[in-house]
Amino acid sequence: MEPLFPAPFWEVIYGSHLQGNLSLLSPNHSLLPPHLLLNASHGAFLPLGLKVTIVGLYLAVCVGGLLGNCLVMYVILRHTKMKTATNIYIFNLALADTLVLLTLPFQGTDILLGFWPFGNALCKTVIAIDYYNMFTSTFTLTAMSVDRYVAICHPIRALDVRTSSKAQAVNVAIWALASVVGVPVAIMGSAQVEDE
Repeated sequence: MEPLFPAPFWEVIYGSHLQGNLSLLSPNHSLLPPHLLLNASHGAFLPLGLKVTIVGLYLAVCVGGLLGNCLVMYVILRHTKMKTATNIYIFNLALADTLVLLTLPFQGTDILLGFWPFGNALCKTVIAIDYYNMFTSTFTLTAMSVDRYVAICHPIRALDVRTSSKAQAVNVAIWALASVVGVPVAIMGSAQVEDE
């Protein structure tokens, strides 16, 4: 049985016995010690202890994040006075984060096993959700910044511009814009099986 952590963490990071020449002329040398590299006998790049740690963190983030984001979405949907423009944007962030949190168990399994066991369709879905999250979060934070600018610098105009229905329309546009990137990634992405 292999040890959970075959090398001290600082040895992996700083590598007192680095291999190869670190010049730009020799790009095919590894900075990791030889016992941590992929080999045919173990079939995995990461040591088992690190895999278990990562999966445990993924699980904790998944459970905590799902609870928190679902609670935020519930409160915004349940209480009418919470449906302000800013809270609609926060709802959009929580929705995007919830979707990506739902992919963490699959990504954790991939890390633990060292391969993707779920098939090509789920691979495409997970990749697309990651891209959707990245772009919807970025665009939503940008929209929130513009919203705050209007509220602070143009308070009279903000009464007409900063409505819940307009924030919802902006969120729909954000998801449509994210689809411009997310759909092609879902179509082109695939799970590749490496030859051993």
